[in-house]
Amino acid sequence: MRKRKAIDLQLPFFQPLWRRIGVVAACVLWTGLEFWGDNQIWAMLALCLSLYAAHQFFIAFDPQEPTETSDKHSKQKKP
Repeated sequence: MRKRKAIDLQLPFFQPLWRRIGVVAACVLWTGLEFWGDNQIWAMLALCLSLYAAHQFFIAFDPQEPTETSDKHSKQKKP
């Protein structure tokens, strides 16, 4: 099992490319709105978040195959 980090974006939820693009696009949009609203501190925070998300999703992202435990949970019957 992999050790979890405080901000771990490498989750199975983000395996589809469209989700990763959507999150980064939302962060970039937030950055633009903060700069447009003349809020430099929030804009810099959003810019850092955008850069971190882009790095994690497009450079360091390692899509992994589902593990046995996730297969067990997905095969269980739902009530």
